[in-house]
Amino acid sequence: MFASASIAASIRSRPQFSWKSSRFSPGEIEARNAIAARYGEALAGAIRVPVTDSRSRSVWAQYTIVLDSGADRDALQKNLGSAHIPTVFYYPKPLHRQGVYADSPCDPNGLKNSEMLSKRVLSLPMHAYLDEDTQDYICTQLLKLLG
Repeated sequence: MFASASIAASIRSRPQFSWKSSRFSPGEIEARNAIAARYGEALAGAIRVPVTDSRSRSVWAQYTIVLDSGADRDALQKNLGSAHIPTVFYYPKPLHRQGVYADSPCDPNGLKNSEMLSKRVLSLPMHAYLDEDTQDYICTQLLKLLG
C-alpha cells in the first residue's frame, strides 16, 4: 500500500492561497471537478455525496459528505485522522443558532435540515493536486471505516 508519510504529504501538498489571490486557474477548477467526480463515483451508494446541476460547475472549495443518522462522526473523523486523512466539519453549530443571528427571524419549530446537517456532515480533503492514488486511498479508508 502507501507509506503514511507520502499520503500525508500528498494531501497537504496544495499551495497556500491568500484571500486576496484565491482565484483558481481553469486547470485547477477542472482538476477539482475531476476529483469530485471520482469521489462521487467511488462513494455513491455507501454515503450521501454532493451533486451539482449538470449545467454548472463548482470550484469545490469543500467536498462535504452526509453521514447516515446512526454514524459516529467524531469516531470516524478520529479514525480517518489516524490514517493520515484530515477531515473537518465547518459548521458544528447551525448558522441560525450562532450569536450573530440571535435576533434574526427563524421558524419557531426550528430549522430541522440545518440542525440535522450540522451533526452529520464531514468534509474530505479537496484540492487540485490530490493524485489518483491518494484519492483512492481516501475513498478506500472511508469505505472500510463505514463498514
